[in-house]
Amino acid sequence: WRIDVDHGTTARLIQHVGALLAPAPDGLHIAYRRDSEIMIADVDGKNERALCHPCYAGWFMVWSRDGTQLVVQDNSVRWENALFLLDVQTGRMKTLAHFDRRIEGMDWTTDGAGVLICMTRFDMNGPTETGQIWHVSVPTGETKQLTHDPTGFSGLIGATPDGLALLAIRTHPPPGPWERMIGFFGIDPGPDGIPGTVMLHLKK
Repeated sequence: WRIDVDHGTTARLIQHVGALLAPAPDGLHIAYRRDSEIMIADVDGKNERALCHPCYAGWFMVWSRDGTQLVVQDNSVRWENALFLLDVQTGRMKTLAHFDRRIEGMDWTTDGAGVLICMTRFDMNGPTETGQIWHVSVPTGETKQLTHDPTGFSGLIGATPDGLALLAIRTHPPPGPWERMIGFFGIDPGPDGIPGTVMLHLKK
């Protein structure tokens, strides 16, 4: 649906859309899941086409900054996750990285060099460790843990346009009530332009 933010009027654009909905950086296209397909269409719902079928698809999917690729999460194996790179033009998909943790949100870095993700490890009884922020380089898949916070984070919303901060969801204190707070993380890009040290600034 399209919703007018000034008047609240709605218009239906596309039917049979799954959990994923990812707007492209150019503001002209959207990608979304439909059953075992990943679809792309114009923002007005026209020119709909399948990027791949069948294809891996989980809860999260984000566009590269230049709009040429999608990083797609696959959570078909319980308690495990994989990330795949999907070429928007060809529909070809290749493995980027594999984890024995659950992904709780992700976004591309502003420089396009990688993906920032929030992950935590679960078993049948719930989380077994606190969620942390990680960096996955594209296209190598090299993975680096950025935060080692004892309280941890329960989700990642996205990066600011300047790439210097992340908006994430913090659960405090573990393992007590799931009180959610918003955390801002200032990132020092470092000499190589890849996020390194992370400073946490909490705001209730």
